[in-house]
Amino acid sequence: MAKSSNYLSVLCASAAVAATVLIHADDWPQWRGPNRDGISKELGWRADWPAEGPKQLWNSNVGVGWSSMAVAGGRVYTMGNVEETDSVICLDAESGEELWKHSYPCSSKDPNGYPGPRCTPTVDGDRVFTVSRQGHFFCLDAKTGKVLWSKDFQKDFAGKVPTWGFSGSPLVEGNLVFFEAGGSGASAVACDKTTGKIVWKQGDDGAGYASPIAFNRGGERVIAFFSATGLVGRKMKDGAEVFRFPWKTSYDVNSATPIIVGNKIFISSGYNTGGALVDVSGEAKEVWRNKEMRNHMNACVYKDGTLYGFDENNLKAVDFETGRKFWETRAYGKGSLIMAGDKLIVFGDSGRLALVEANPNAYKETAGAQVIGGKSTWAPPALANGRIYVRANDKLAAFDVAGKKVALNAGAAAKNDSGNGSSVDFQKLFQEEGAPKGWVVRAWNDVKDTPQEKSVWEVKDGVLHGSEPRGTWLVSEKEYGDFEIDFEWKIGPRGNSGFGIRFPSAGDPAFDGLELQMCDPRYYPDDQRPQIPPSELTGGIYRVIAPKKDVFKPEAWNKYTVRCEGPKVRVVLNGELIQQVDLDQYTEKVKRHNGEDAPSLKDRPRKGRIGFQELSRGGAHVEIRNVRIRELR
Repeated sequence: MAKSSNYLSVLCASAAVAATVLIHADDWPQWRGPNRDGISKELGWRADWPAEGPKQLWNSNVGVGWSSMAVAGGRVYTMGNVEETDSVICLDAESGEELWKHSYPCSSKDPNGYPGPRCTPTVDGDRVFTVSRQGHFFCLDAKTGKVLWSKDFQKDFAGKVPTWGFSGSPLVEGNLVFFEAGGSGASAVACDKTTGKIVWKQGDDGAGYASPIAFNRGGERVIAFFSATGLVGRKMKDGAEVFRFPWKTSYDVNSATPIIVGNKIFISSGYNTGGALVDVSGEAKEVWRNKEMRNHMNACVYKDGTLYGFDENNLKAVDFETGRKFWETRAYGKGSLIMAGDKLIVFGDSGRLALVEANPNAYKETAGAQVIGGKSTWAPPALANGRIYVRANDKLAAFDVAGKKVALNAGAAAKNDSGNGSSVDFQKLFQEEGAPKGWVVRAWNDVKDTPQEKSVWEVKDGVLHGSEPRGTWLVSEKEYGDFEIDFEWKIGPRGNSGFGIRFPSAGDPAFDGLELQMCDPRYYPDDQRPQIPPSELTGGIYRVIAPKKDVFKPEAWNKYTVRCEGPKVRVVLNGELIQQVDLDQYTEKVKRHNGEDAPSLKDRPRKGRIGFQELSRGGAHVEIRNVRIRELR
């Protein structure tokens, strides 16, 4: 799925010299945020609210419905219904002004008096994907609202409309978009996101109310569907079923998006059903089941071994591994929540917005206020770029939680500019087109050598493409000491690449500097794959340190953020911390490919070149985009 991040440098004007405050802001481009886990990576937002709550910036009437918000590229997307006409609505995030609206006839009727759409739009680059409660599926131009292609679940897949309408939000992974159509032979469907062509359709399960979510299982990308009758895992590439865990509930209401940690999945349902932890490393097996966490509509969030969520009308903290309750409160009714840092952002079922510590030891609200009227305010909030968005049926409102501006006097500013950890702004490393400037192509095993055959790395349409012929490094002419870099990358089934860190102008970056792996497991033949150490797969520091977790997405865009300060190296992949190491602690020598000793990590340079490697086989070139770096001073 496309994810946008930016760093806002807030310059405070005054007579004194002003210092910049670094704020990390994130878009919220789909249901439950960038990774569908309800977690925002945004930093620097304000948690010290006044008694009346954060300042409301704007509100807008968007029609009745229960859709939440997607926020991307300075725009807010949601859905609503007015007089039996559905609309997908795009608003300006700063002002709330309506930018466009796509409308179509759609019944809003509900057996319990909760009319309108349920789906939250999914934004992927220049496209928006939506589903109505009757199964109208649209792929829209994100800038204009123009229909690019569409499907009808009832007509195209013989889908049966669930009692309370289709509710699952489309999932985009790589070049595919996934959804539950609920038809015979078409329970789950994957389409080409660009053309709408059906790639596969599988299964006979009725549609649940939950949204699908993707994860890694044994080196393969799998989509988890929480259907009307249970949890089903399907291969991303062809929809083949890889596991099934039956989960029968009253009225077939399985609404909460599964929570996935490694190969364990937490599922939960209301109507006194409860929750269960399921191990899906092989056949699906129950780890535990109880009634401590009964998610009627909204899913939990996970942090450090604890689930936080709504057990019917109670906000509760539960141990992930055992299901044991830590604490609970009835303060918010049947609400919803997301999480940023160590704070739960809780939205009660009558419009109260609150911050609660994500702490299993005790319940503690640190801020809260009634911010909007209404009842049954069940759509979860969204945090994006210094604003919290909430919805109360037909009203959508934005609240200011942007970080404070800070001004320093001249002496303090000078100290900050020269002290440890200060920085300059991010700089793009590659121009939009052509051969990279300020970079040279070198042999893969010794960067003092040029390749025997002329090899070309090239930027096309903003994407850096790996070399042809293979077996090279693209090496920076400039040396870097302490720095932070982030970039997106994608690699095919037989792909092998790496990011070289602080290596000298001669030698093998993997052994004379550091190499952060970017490798699809299928690069290795089937008979070799079980013996490959994790340090040689994606996220590993080559041959030395395995990643903390496997969050690599095969054949999809991945994102690395790498920070190096002296001996400290921190790596985040797809929003998850996978490496946090002190190189000075690693004193053992490492064997090179020829068996000779290479320096220990402690003895490797703290300043040097950076680069990208291309060793892929077949047609699986590495692709890299949105590369930017800032030096730390």
